[in-house]
Amino acid sequence: MPELQRIRGDLLAKTSDESGAEQAFCRAKELADRQSSLSWRLRASCSLARLQFRQGRREEALIGLAETYTRFSEGFGTADLKAADLLLKSFV
Repeated sequence: MPELQRIRGDLLAKTSDESGAEQAFCRAKELADRQSSLSWRLRASCSLARLQFRQGRREEALIGLAETYTRFSEGFGTADLKAADLLLKSFV
């Protein structure tokens, strides 16, 4: 379900429904937390951060994504963590 909500958010963002997209991304993060799935939370956090960055909410995007990214202690060679790292570096 978290990934389904994230994808829904991506589709809403592409149709210019930024409010709906943000709600879907936040819902994806909540569901990931309930399932104790840090990887799904990271994906949702990345999508939300990209949306916030496009909206000019740079600091909020950076803080939100960094909060999730710093919870990881391993797996930094995976595609999702590499993408999150690049995204964080692009915000600075």
